[in-house]
Amino acid sequence: MTSFGYNVLGFGSSSSSGGATFNIEFFLIAGGASGGGGYYAGGGGAGGFATSTYSDVPAGSAVTVVIGAGASGVSSNNVGGNGSNSTLVLTDESTVTAVGGGGGGGEYNAAGVAGKGENGGSGGGNKYNITVTAATGVSGQGNSGGKGVGRGGGGGGGANAAGGNSSGQDATGGNQAVGGVGGAGKSDTLTGGTTYSGGGGGASPGLGGAGGAGGGGAGSGDFAVRGVSGGANTGGGGGGHCGTGSTISGAGGSGRAVVASSVEATATTGSPSVVVISSQFVYNFTGSGSVTF
Repeated sequence: MTSFGYNVLGFGSSSSSGGATFNIEFFLIAGGASGGGGYYAGGGGAGGFATSTYSDVPAGSAVTVVIGAGASGVSSNNVGGNGSNSTLVLTDESTVTAVGGGGGGGEYNAAGVAGKGENGGSGGGNKYNITVTAATGVSGQGNSGGKGVGRGGGGGGGANAAGGNSSGQDATGGNQAVGGVGGAGKSDTLTGGTTYSGGGGGASPGLGGAGGAGGGGAGSGDFAVRGVSGGANTGGGGGGHCGTGSTISGAGGSGRAVVASSVEATATTGSPSVVVISSQFVYNFTGSGSVTF
């Protein structure tokens, strides 16, 4: 069996050239999307969370990563921006891409659909009163956004769960709607279970939706308050914008890459941090760089 072109032989086995080989595990997170702008907008989708293993890797191989940026917040009546992709490539192998999160619903999305969020690594939540099927996430990397029910925006999707639908409004027709919660992110297994790629919460004039676990920003619950931005280097989606004027939606969080191997690197670029966990050397990139083994 092969994985990314290398035979799965296990650490310490010999390659066809006679040298020792080893495994490389990684996860890769794209930039999160910003929440939508305008009345009761949707939360931004989380950046895609991709993970896999390169097996039977020969000495001298290098892994190069490019870390995607989170999208900037937007003002009234604009759909949220999509996060930027992150990429990882092992020497002479195909590129692995984590897809940027999909922007939260504001006015019209790129396909011309009113109030719907954008597709992405995880999909953005819909604007209020937009109950059509929400934007979708990339299979294996994220989930769909939530619908805008009544006077609240849907939550952006997260790596581990879809964004929540908003709750509508109270029985008197008042503004006590609750924005949809951002979808929960996913815990990694390389750095001790930290959670990343949570979706942004939807906005509402009653109560903004909470951001999803893993860096998602909360949606605004006040016309004068911007949505909360996704956490730096978490891939979290930004919270939706509640009204018009000078306030804007929450920005998306930037991405990250973590590369782990039982073999210590001979060189790195981009200044990753390094720790040893369970006899693995774990290289944590918050910016673009490379590691050579």
